[in-house]
Amino acid sequence: MKTIPHKIFLILLNLFVPPLSFLYCSFIKLAYFYLVFWLVFVGLDIYFVLNNKDTVINLIVPVIAIIHILYLTRKNVALNKPIRFYNKWWGILLLPVVFFVLVFLIRSFIVEPFSVASKAMQPTLQQDDFVLVNKMGYGSYGTFGLDLINFKTATNKPARGDVFAFKKPGSSVIFLMRVIALPGDKIDLIQSTLKINNNIVSTYQQNMTARDGVIIKEVFTENEYNVQYTTGSILQKDYSGVVPDNSYFVLGDNRNESYDSRFWGFVPEANLVGKVVYNW
Repeated sequence: MKTIPHKIFLILLNLFVPPLSFLYCSFIKLAYFYLVFWLVFVGLDIYFVLNNKDTVINLIVPVIAIIHILYLTRKNVALNKPIRFYNKWWGILLLPVVFFVLVFLIRSFIVEPFSVASKAMQPTLQQDDFVLVNKMGYGSYGTFGLDLINFKTATNKPARGDVFAFKKPGSSVIFLMRVIALPGDKIDLIQSTLKINNNIVSTYQQNMTARDGVIIKEVFTENEYNVQYTTGSILQKDYSGVVPDNSYFVLGDNRNESYDSRFWGFVPEANLVGKVVYNW
């Protein structure tokens, strides 16, 4: 037999994760309802924040849930239901701990979302887009700014044209750019003509506005994509060189607005975080 819990404990549960207070009191169907209800409003709150709009919509579900659970438990009587682990204070608090541990492990070793911080990957990725990165089999594991494991070599290898997340040498910041050349490849980038191992991979696509420049299509066996060359940029730079062992040469798709391997060098294999598999 379970007694009605302390009201302050219920209120605190609702402030952080509203469904937990209903689960704690064995209102299972209401716990599912408030989980969906809460996730919808969390999504709306994220949408407003991303669009730079002030909102208090994230307070709606906790306020409603507090009123509802206090009404349901208004009588200080016993609940005639079997005792489960989630009816104990330690059990209900253990659930979010387990959830966040799982999220941490998934973000560290399997997939992790990142935001696009600059215009360096236009037109493929726009600034403030989000991407999902597959981290399995690459060199660097960790999340939330924490490095857990770093391998010198990756079991999965990038292909030419893949968009990758990586750590720039000497930095812990995650960058998103396109892998252009693999270990041993010879690169020649002269104006808007890209050659890999003396083979031209770029072809002129279409005119943009006179202010912006041109769109170029680059074709590899594994990938094809468009890049842009803008006019009047101080970052415009030709490049020739050979990629050393266990390293990769990366470029941004916005070639004259990208601070990439042409300027700071190659990406060591141990710095690979993962392959971009989805963007929105």
